[in-house]
Amino acid sequence: MPETKTATFTRSRVISQDGTTIGYQTIGRGPGLVVVHGGFRAAQHYHRLAQALADSFTVHIVDRRGRGDSGPQGDAYSIAKECEDVAAVLRETGSAYLFGHSYGAFVALESALVNPQVTKMALYEPPVGGFPSDWIPAFEAALANGDSLEALVVFIKGMGLSADVDKMPKWLLKVLFRLMLSGPKGKLTKALLPTLVLEFREGRKLDSRIEKYGAIAIGTLIIAGDKSPAWLLEPAGLLKETIPGAQLLVLPGLDHNAPDENAPTQVAQHLRAAFA
Repeated sequence: MPETKTATFTRSRVISQDGTTIGYQTIGRGPGLVVVHGGFRAAQHYHRLAQALADSFTVHIVDRRGRGDSGPQGDAYSIAKECEDVAAVLRETGSAYLFGHSYGAFVALESALVNPQVTKMALYEPPVGGFPSDWIPAFEAALANGDSLEALVVFIKGMGLSADVDKMPKWLLKVLFRLMLSGPKGKLTKALLPTLVLEFREGRKLDSRIEKYGAIAIGTLIIAGDKSPAWLLEPAGLLKETIPGAQLLVLPGLDHNAPDENAPTQVAQHLRAAFA
């Protein structure tokens, strides 16, 4: 499909198996590396990571369903659909390397089981051992009431990804997030909140089936940050023992949002070594 250029990134689209349009953004030169973003994220959140890799790889950041140039999640949403989307980008770009972050690492794992085009894979904290879910009913209720601010606070507090945020009272978080939602990023944040519902439902179906990933027979690097909660660190170790030949790298001082926000350049260094 036609391509347009935005800054240093080229925006392209491909049609997935069920007819849904999937957008992706490309930068760099070299072997093709497809990046699959996490939940509550979109392609643009990984620009700095891609730019740090662009001297060694042609990086293609997928906009998963419900974002950017991609079509909606749809009523038949599933992890299988996500794998079909990734397969379409891999096929279109001729890429063989795959990196997934968080829920995107779920998608990468499932893709590696069914797609022989993938020859190397890196994962950052896939939540395969289970994740906090007590917050989901309150989150869905807030969305149903059209209260994006309440939904955002419930999600952030419920996931427990930041010790600093966990210490903040709910009223203070609402003050901070109200300002964020009224700013230039607020529109995207509000648009991404509903995508979490189907993704977390799908993730709950998969998070206790780690043993099936023992069938993965490609070079795999699993990365985690030692500042992340135990429910993300423990699965990383389990995956290392499950996937034959997998390597585990626990990075000091990093948390769950290292690839997209807090340390993309540092993560890129390890990805470069893994895919060399």
